[in-house]
Amino acid sequence: MKLFKYLTYSSLLALLASCASDDNTYTRSESREPNMNIPGGSGPLYGDGDTIDNGLPPIEDGTFVNDSDIGAVLNNSEHGTPVAHDIEPVYFAFDSAAVRSAEDAKIQAIAEFLTSNPSFTLVIGGHCDERGSDEYNRTLSEKRALSVKESLLSASPDLEMRIETVAYGEEKPAVVGADSQSYAKNRRAEFEVYDAN
Repeated sequence: MKLFKYLTYSSLLALLASCASDDNTYTRSESREPNMNIPGGSGPLYGDGDTIDNGLPPIEDGTFVNDSDIGAVLNNSEHGTPVAHDIEPVYFAFDSAAVRSAEDAKIQAIAEFLTSNPSFTLVIGGHCDERGSDEYNRTLSEKRALSVKESLLSASPDLEMRIETVAYGEEKPAVVGADSQSYAKNRRAEFEVYDAN
């Protein structure tokens, strides 16, 4: 009888331990979704110049980190100087991350703009309308940003290291409203341009 209680107790502990080790991540079916890196959007969690301590400059023995370096990271200006531009948003159909052919001219213009300004980097922000759960909209907005990035790389493959993506979900609507016109303006990818010099 004691052996039975011991085995039951051990099995229960093993079950609880396996539940506790869940890191709240989820996997995606490769057959349904293209190869994407979540979270992060532009690459692996640590890579493409990122560091484990969120991009803060490394501290070497006997040296001090410049306050302006830390401030640049904390103020999100580590990309360089923001550049004013007139790049129009790329819009998407409902529940879609496919770049429509009507947006091809915008993609080509962005690729030409970056090619003619080699010190510029681009951050693509994916956005959704308010319909759908937060998690769904975050994933869809990431797909939209990545889709625009892939379209830009098709037009100009040498831009790979100069483009990043970020997923905003429904957090930053372009228009506040619950009608079809507002929804259409919120399903978009917007662009931030930085001069790395």
